[in-house]
Formats: sequence, structure tokens, C-alpha cells
Amino acid sequence: PQLPLAVVHGDINDQNVLIDEAAGAITGLIDFGDLSHTWRICELAIAAAYALIALHYDASAAGGAPAAVRLGEEEAAASLVAGYVTELARLGLSLNEAEWAVLPTLIAVRIAMSLTLGNFASAKDPSNEYVKLTLLPGWLALQRLRATPAASLGALLRLAADAAT
Repeated sequence: PQLPLAVVHGDINDQNVLIDEAAGAITGLIDFGDLSHTWRICELAIAAAYALIALHYDASAAGGAPAAVRLGEEEAAASLVAGYVTELARLGLSLNEAEWAVLPTLIAVRIAMSLTLGNFASAKDPSNEYVKLTLLPGWLALQRLRATPAASLGALLRLAADAAT
């Protein structure tokens, strides 16, 4: 099977999601600069990549000290994937075999891309703190993610999604 195409936001992360904390609900998205028509699975991979990076924000604030991570990378990714697949099912859709096959690699690629672009932007403008936000957390997330073989991560994500639907 091929990878289905869709219009995707392309940058779903904690900086671009509006949340009503009292209701515990997402109320919107901002920053449509990365909106594109691409593989549908990219939306999930991008969101998962940034969720994994966010697990390490404490380490960044502590100058690289290990964070007191409440969720592990696998658990966080599995939870996000399960939620996404559940919403797809409500629409009568599902991920196909090709999407499941590429998901772990696309998550890692998005983290690597974020790191590359962040380092480049930081080198051009060292005073821009925003572009540095995900650098250390991103390296930690990528190292932890790559410690799990892609096939094992893919199986874990699929198992979590199957359990949720």
C-alpha cells in the first residue's frame, strides 16, 4: 500500500496548540507556516516527535541534568498514537501497513530535522532563544528514541493503537 496524502498542519507541538486548561481540551492550533499537502502519517510523526522532545524540557532548564520524566518515550508515543488512531477510527479511517512501517523512522527524522534547523538558526542568530528551545531536549529525545529498534517501537505503537480501538 501507498502512503495516503492529506493536508497537514506540519508543526503540531506544545508551542502551537491552544488549550483550555480548565476544560482539559484543545481549542485550536496556530502557526500555519508549515501547512502542506503530504503524507498523512507525517502529521502523527511530527506531533509524536515534539511530544518526545517535550519530555526533556526539564533537562534543558537544568543545563543538561537528567529530567524527572513522568512518561517514557515509548509510553508517550504510544499514548499519542493511540489517540490519533482512535480519532481516525471515528472518521471511518485507519493507518495502512505502509504508514505503520514508516512511522518510527519519520518520528526520528522529524527530531533530527528540528535539531538541524535549530542549530543552523542558532548559529545565524545566537541571541534567538526560541530556536534553542528544543536543542538539548531534542538530542536527549533522539538518543533515547534510537535506543529502541524501529521495528520494536513500531510494534509497540501498533499494539497501543489496537488496544485503544
